[in-house]
Amino acid sequence: MRRGGLVRRGDARRAGWRVLIGASFVLSAGMAWADANPFREIPRLVSSLDDLARDAVRGVLGHRSDAAVARNDSAVAPGPFTEKRETENLYPTGATPVVSISAVFTSLTVDTWDERLVRVRAEITAEASDAGQAKQLAESVAVTTQAAENLVEIRVEVPSVANIPGGAAGVVCHVTVPRQSSVILENQFGDARVEGVDGMVGLDVSYGAVTLERIGGDIRARSLGEMAFSGTDLARGGTFELKGARTDLRRVSGTIRLSNFGGSVRVAEAGDALNAELTVDGGEIELAVDPTNPGDIGISGVCSSLESVIPLDRSEQGDRLVARRAQPDSGRRWSVNASFSKIRVTEAAAGGPRPVPLTSLTPPVTDTVNQTAAVPPMPLITVELAPGDLIVESGGDGQVSVSVTRSVQSVPAGGATQVLDAIHLEMVPVENGLKVRTSGPAELPAGEAVQWRADVVLRVPRDATLDINASDGTLSVTAMEKPVRIRLGRGEARVIRCTAPVEVDTIAGDARISECAGPVKITSEQGNLRLERISGPITVNTGSGNTLIDAPRNSVRVETESGEVRMLALDPLAGDVIIRGGTGQVTLVIAPESSANITLRALGGRVDSRVPLTGFIDRDRQEFTGKLGDGAFTLMVETRGGNIVLN
Repeated sequence: MRRGGLVRRGDARRAGWRVLIGASFVLSAGMAWADANPFREIPRLVSSLDDLARDAVRGVLGHRSDAAVARNDSAVAPGPFTEKRETENLYPTGATPVVSISAVFTSLTVDTWDERLVRVRAEITAEASDAGQAKQLAESVAVTTQAAENLVEIRVEVPSVANIPGGAAGVVCHVTVPRQSSVILENQFGDARVEGVDGMVGLDVSYGAVTLERIGGDIRARSLGEMAFSGTDLARGGTFELKGARTDLRRVSGTIRLSNFGGSVRVAEAGDALNAELTVDGGEIELAVDPTNPGDIGISGVCSSLESVIPLDRSEQGDRLVARRAQPDSGRRWSVNASFSKIRVTEAAAGGPRPVPLTSLTPPVTDTVNQTAAVPPMPLITVELAPGDLIVESGGDGQVSVSVTRSVQSVPAGGATQVLDAIHLEMVPVENGLKVRTSGPAELPAGEAVQWRADVVLRVPRDATLDINASDGTLSVTAMEKPVRIRLGRGEARVIRCTAPVEVDTIAGDARISECAGPVKITSEQGNLRLERISGPITVNTGSGNTLIDAPRNSVRVETESGEVRMLALDPLAGDVIIRGGTGQVTLVIAPESSANITLRALGGRVDSRVPLTGFIDRDRQEFTGKLGDGAFTLMVETRGGNIVLN
């Protein structure tokens, strides 16, 4: 199914399947299901944006998230009216025009043909609580085109729905251009796909997936947001400026200059003539190379790890590593610069896509259950979740609204309906608050094989205190003003822009806490942790798994048994830093203007400091001390088997 600019199906359903087996059956956890309603996922998209982007979205969609998803509880009849409108126009042009496309909340596809014509097709969908308003909204979405021999300009404009009860609008736009065209495309909050263009391609996409296929000319691309970015059969390479993208490039030739902050990069099936300059900060990079002709490889990393299946000449000094494989006669050249990242060099065959397990031919069965309940001021909301994802949105003063998408796949199909009916949502009033609980079937009849999950979107007052207990899934909490506590078995917990204490306890789950006031406390048996721009004190206690702390603005205390710890503080330290590590390396990068008394103590490891220190080495024990500035704070690191690196 084509995805409109407001559609993001699948991300909320990719992890946390609960499996009950009575017969042999396997289902891929990566399966994504399309939905007939293109507006259901807007709240998740809006909640994932930064403040500037969110303001831009709400300027169009209105301030009520439920209005944006065609649900408005303000005294309107249940169930939205949907109006669809389609347009198609042809515009004569030259053989090599520049086609400029500017859009918002639109799923864009650009392909080619051998005609000297530009065809613009648009499918417009609008929803509102009133049939007349839905029709008026659909008619007010504008797709305009100005065409000449050498230039075609296309604009897609979506009006504000802030004052339309239950209002939402989205566009699917398909543009066909002459094969020798050049394409310049800008899209905000929507996907973009370009294929078969022989000319230059320029892209600027915010919060949308990007797909490039069979591009003959040079590419200039910018992408913002943790979305997929894929490129296949790119003949001349290009320049890519990405932030957070999940990047996959295949069969690429020419020169690539790519930078990605906080995302991942994978390059496979490289062309015979490829010059790749790749920069990654705080992410992952994989080169899937031909073992018989990998090419000339140069790798430089700071606070990064390197794994390679092919021999490399490698050297390390402190937190810096350099690796090289000289093959000057090869047409393939790789230059990798990484910081706080994981670098892998794999064989193309081994690093290719994993086979997808066989699944039942029976389609999944889904439905949605909605409930609303009133709550007192500053309520305590207790959440107990069956396997599935959770998105918590702030808003809706005085009430809590819950939407649960129940999903089941089984053999035979009749068993799915039985399990679907056994997935329940309960909302129970308690003293000064509310208890929200999802549950599923305890057992199945013999001979059944069922996978089920319950994905929850929870809208609560901003001043609610949250206590969340989840077994398996991805949890996302944004912009709360009262304490947040999360207990998670497996999956990932994400907490963003909360202004009160945050506490996360995971068994085998990852956690990412960003731009929170704190204090923040994380306890984890196993999982990777990332804390960014935390204003209050940070406390971490973890068994295994890596910990990354970026831009701390207060004290930091970390205890770990075997994981790596990395801290990047480019501003002067604003509190004590106490790290007790195990066998993993501890790497600190701090501003030279910091003021601290420093103690670095390694038992069974080594100390490497760019800051002048004094101390001693006694067999397997190294201990050094020193001072920066007037020593206002304490910087103390201890390891048992791990190295310590201070920059």
